[in-house]
Amino acid sequence: MWKNRERAGIMLKIKDNYVVTKRNVLNEIRANTMSLQELRFFSIYLSKINPSDKKTRVVRFPIEDFKAIMEIGRVNIDHMKAITNSLLSKVVNVPNDSGGYTGFQLFKQCIVDMDDDDGWYVEIDAHDKALPLMFEFKDRYFSYKLWNALRLKSANQLRMYEILKQYERVGERVIPLVELKNLLGIEPEEYPRYGDFKRWVLDACQVALTENTDLTFTYEPYGKKGRGGKVIQLRFIIKKNEGFIDPVSLVEFMKQSKTEKSIGKNKNYVAPVAKLP
Repeated sequence: MWKNRERAGIMLKIKDNYVVTKRNVLNEIRANTMSLQELRFFSIYLSKINPSDKKTRVVRFPIEDFKAIMEIGRVNIDHMKAITNSLLSKVVNVPNDSGGYTGFQLFKQCIVDMDDDDGWYVEIDAHDKALPLMFEFKDRYFSYKLWNALRLKSANQLRMYEILKQYERVGERVIPLVELKNLLGIEPEEYPRYGDFKRWVLDACQVALTENTDLTFTYEPYGKKGRGGKVIQLRFIIKKNEGFIDPVSLVEFMKQSKTEKSIGKNKNYVAPVAKLP
């Protein structure tokens, strides 16, 4: 098998009960640079590490699992470089008490290689500066089962789930509209009309979360309004979704994604020019 099979942090077996544990400060960082696939990959990464043990910071994915997560078809080396370089370029800006911030990358290294059985894999390691956001924290965090992130179909839906999940125990969250857009990664000039934001983001997320996750919510404009009755902030009522009883495991998600690729649903096909499968 692998020469470095005992290397700390390598996960050799996909489990059905993965749990994502995320620090509040990490959840409150703007996510505008991450696609749905990258957000999903990060959730899976967080579910595969042990937040109590920094030695688990390195995670290995068989190439077929990586392709399923990122929703890509057959790839060549150049295509893989573009995908992994994009992951390595993700920067977070953590605010400090003075009003400034510290910026650094989430990941520091990605290896695409073959093991001793000639199986391709993708191995990724967290950046040293990012370790305090992912490991050895004792408070101000929340958790959710990974399957909640697997069926959502847009970055807005996944981020909305995490934004509200953080406050599930409180049962509600009041948030300025500007801040909500920022957390979702939506530019301030997008959806200038509240009606459009309500239809295409809020209502769409409400339906998606009710149909696909363990959380459901209602919302309403809250507090004083701006000039011309402009909505300034929203109040979300967050409840456990008692009606959802069909969670998808990571194994099932991989199988479904691979099946879709095999019947030609993938639109990102790149003809292989190297040995990558």
